[in-house]
Amino acid sequence: MECVDNVEKQQIFQNIPPSNCIKINGECKEQNVEQEKQEKMMTNKEEQKQNLKNKKRKKKLDYQNVKKNKK
Repeated sequence: MECVDNVEKQQIFQNIPPSNCIKINGECKEQNVEQEKQEKMMTNKEEQKQNLKNKKRKKKLDYQNVKKNKK
């Protein structure tokens, strides 16, 4: 089955169930594979943000501990 730009258009004109292929930047891709990639990218970004927050929090705590220990 070939890719379509618009799944709804495919359903209306050909009266067949939508393909799992979509066109992205002129390339045919499997819709569910692309969706999974996007979701993974989002979770990776969220994890990176959380890791950064944790690192900052740890640095702050370390700094506070050093100040306490000096007194």
